Amino acid sequence: MAQRYYLPGFEKQLTGTTLGSNNCAAASGAMLIKQATLGIKNPSADWVRRKTGDTEGGLMMNQIASVMDEMGIDVMLFDHNDKLKYKRLARLLRRGAFAVVAGDYDVIPERLNGADYDGFHGVFYHQRFKINQRVGDPLNDGRRGDVPEGYVKWPNDIAYRYVRKFDRQTTGGIHAVVMVPYYAKTRSEVIEAEIHSKPSKDSPIIGTLKQGQKIATGGTVKGDEIVGVDRWRKVWVPKAKSTGFVHWSVTYKSK
Repeated sequence: MAQRYYLPGFEKQLTGTTLGSNNCAAASGAMLIKQATLGIKNPSADWVRRKTGDTEGGLMMNQIASVMDEMGIDVMLFDHNDKLKYKRLARLLRRGAFAVVAGDYDVIPERLNGADYDGFHGVFYHQRFKINQRVGDPLNDGRRGDVPEGYVKWPNDIAYRYVRKFDRQTTGGIHAVVMVPYYAKTRSEVIEAEIHSKPSKDSPIIGTLKQGQKIATGGTVKGDEIVGVDRWRKVWVPKAKSTGFVHWSVTYKSK
């Protein structure tokens, strides 16, 4: 069975640094960066914190967006007066536009939360399913034995209540950083492009990209040179449940 989306490595916020208790947005931002680049960039929560230059407390959505923009990652920032509502956020998530979202943690039941905490919090919203939402909650670090470390699925009504309560206590709608997904497509003269397991023409072929199809891409890396070009696009191959690489010369990037 195919795996529709790449799932980045989980990031916890309590890494032992003095600002760990305030690093929920930094950890969530690190997961979003890894998602957007398919792991080409692999930052930690502490790295994201350092890039903001903020050493005082909790981070704002605009700070996470600024770090991603500096890295060349295209995002949509919603805060203060952008009036993002849940219906639009859910629609973006269904289309593969993952997000760091701010919410009120006190609506999360004990069976799903990673800590006894009831304040504002930032998490990573990954894939949206029919009845639940996959969440990278930086507090789910395994300290509580009944809630395992890593990703968890919140029922959709809880995912809604989490952001709705924050929205009602603040101004301007839901506060979120939403990645803009990009896709690799074949050039007009290419009927079919091979997808390799590594950025090498001699590595195993794990899939193909046919004309008229599109496949999520996280950017380019260096690899074997073909027709004078050593750039390969890193892509997600759902049927292989793996990332792969397709040569730059036979593809282009599109929203």
